[in-house]
Amino acid sequence: MRQVGYVVAAMFGGILCIGPSRAEPNISQAAFSDLLNAHRASYLQSATDLQRHDQTASRRDAICALGNASAKGWQGKVVDVSAGTVDTAGIRMDMGGFGLWHFPGGVAGLATIKRGSPMYATLLQLRPGDVVAIDGSFQPGRADCFHELSSNDAQSFNRPEFSFEVVSIRKAHDRVSANVTD
Repeated sequence: MRQVGYVVAAMFGGILCIGPSRAEPNISQAAFSDLLNAHRASYLQSATDLQRHDQTASRRDAICALGNASAKGWQGKVVDVSAGTVDTAGIRMDMGGFGLWHFPGGVAGLATIKRGSPMYATLLQLRPGDVVAIDGSFQPGRADCFHELSSNDAQSFNRPEFSFEVVSIRKAHDRVSANVTD
């Protein structure tokens, strides 16, 4: 059963949460990264189009088995903080081997991060390269059950990027292993 509530914390001194909080199963960042890496290795070793197609289906099945997974305390590096139309914001993050993107403007069914909100104020303080800790959830997609944004299979396996709804974000003081290569 899905529980929905609103969580708001102080802007200073920790996690800032806005919007719906969801009671969904958490997946560890390491487990998700391991899943992607295992399928990436198999995809890269594929010699034929049929083998690559089969790896795409196999990864899809593995991601779909996660259900409505959410992330709690995942760490990554800010790639970009972007402006949307009508005073909205978004954020793109490198999580070390894959990316997460909360689109500006509520695109793709995401909650809008509006100017004047505590989340917007937090995003204003972030710069590319900042290490952040996030909580949130993957957005549903047709192909992989999580909305993956790559334009082709090769890109999807080499550097997948997923649509993600960030519900809390803070600068992290811990070291992160994300390697920003973009």
